[in-house]
Amino acid sequence: MRIQRFDAPPSTITFHRRLTDAVYLTGGRSPSETRRTLLRYEVTAGSVGEWRACADLSCGRIRHAAVVLRDHLYVIGGLNDSGHALKTVSRYDFATDRWEDIAVLNSTRYDCMAGAVGSALLVAGGYNLSNSSVDIFKIDNKCWLTTSPMPDSCYGAGYAAM
Repeated sequence: MRIQRFDAPPSTITFHRRLTDAVYLTGGRSPSETRRTLLRYEVTAGSVGEWRACADLSCGRIRHAAVVLRDHLYVIGGLNDSGHALKTVSRYDFATDRWEDIAVLNSTRYDCMAGAVGSALLVAGGYNLSNSSVDIFKIDNKCWLTTSPMPDSCYGAGYAAM
């Protein structure tokens, strides 16, 4: 595993996600490229922390969703470095520092919202065929279910599940 130290968070990388005492940042855009990076910020002593590089995503992504479920980080949809919308769902294993593409969305999505509900991923809205659609990915049997749409079209919003 590559280890890289940053004195401050890289300003061009986006999408903060928290797991235990670490924050994970996936993808993002720099002036010259769409990034494939996964960075972990871990508090090491008091309030002082350290940035570490983890395994790269299979492709650069921006405007995607990310969520943690069952000790894995899921990255959903987004745009690739050519600006094309993606249908892929990639899963990062914290224990092995590896990515795998595990599913294909029912339609391309970017600027969508995602969250974990029980043993499922819920993906809602975003730019796709219908900005109000909601899909549920059942982790155990790896299948998509389409559920009732949101009352209104929505993209670029935050999402939280309890």
